[in-house]
Amino acid sequence: MKHSFLLILLAAASMMTSCTDKPDATIQANLPFTVKEPVEVALVNMDVEDDTVARAIITDSVLNIPVAKVEKPFMARIVNLPVFNRIDLVVEPGVITIDKEGNAGGTVLNERLKALNDEFENCETEEDFLVEIKKAYAENRDNTLGKFFYFYVIWYSEPTFAQAKAMLDTVPAEYRTAPRIVKLLKTLETAESTVAGSKFVDFTIERCGGAERLSDFVGRDGKYTIVDFWASWCGPCRREMPNLKALLQKYEAKLQIIGVAVWDEPDDTFKAIQELELPWHVMVSDKKLTEPADLYGVNGIPHIMLIDPQGIIVFRGLQGEELADAVANALK
Repeated sequence: MKHSFLLILLAAASMMTSCTDKPDATIQANLPFTVKEPVEVALVNMDVEDDTVARAIITDSVLNIPVAKVEKPFMARIVNLPVFNRIDLVVEPGVITIDKEGNAGGTVLNERLKALNDEFENCETEEDFLVEIKKAYAENRDNTLGKFFYFYVIWYSEPTFAQAKAMLDTVPAEYRTAPRIVKLLKTLETAESTVAGSKFVDFTIERCGGAERLSDFVGRDGKYTIVDFWASWCGPCRREMPNLKALLQKYEAKLQIIGVAVWDEPDDTFKAIQELELPWHVMVSDKKLTEPADLYGVNGIPHIMLIDPQGIIVFRGLQGEELADAVANALK
């Protein structure tokens, strides 16, 4: 399995500088697309919670972002980009370039990151990727790349909440306050409160002035309920749809499916529903939705859960043949 969708593209965030000051760093890109009208992008510091430190305008295909002062290299993300959607890179002194594939380079850490991304691309399995990401962390423990890589070390190790906390006891103290790692730990903690055997957690989704709850569907007509957390842009989510359709066709008398669109734009969700010809109801909000995934500690999609007619979670996190076998066992 190629990990192009897992490539670590690290971003730059900055403050605008005056015309007379020479910035410590400059982010430059001739993008592989042209915008008809100017597009505003945001530069977000990944090491600080909800910290948009600058905004810039793309005209034609040119992006230029001066970073006034860089006291210490840090991670940031350029968001709202057409085509790429986002680009992540390291902000450090010098001229940081972005190539036509969205890779940062031109400075020491960004060139190192680009080389590591090439190695990650060659990983055939998630196990291979975990080995390589651990190696990358060890080699960069004392710079800003190390903290970013360690997020993936935790994620792909699939630890319990207690195990993840123990892992953080072995790394520099600043890792424990990194927003992405803090959020991941919260996700793991939440997931443990909704394990198999627990009562499902209800949530409400608002759209077009109305609202619907998961409890509106769970247990309806005495059926088991598959809840599928997914998004239109998610390739594995799309590949799982034929399996879900087959399950629904086989067990229609005992089973219903409810989709929950997360981390996706509503218009994109509705377009995908039509393209995929989904025969079940999908809960879609007026905005990009994160709350249902947060409530269940979902950190990757598709995430599929089976709830029995009494509202008890039977299992969660299965796909493919494992999903089919678990459904057959539950409904026999």
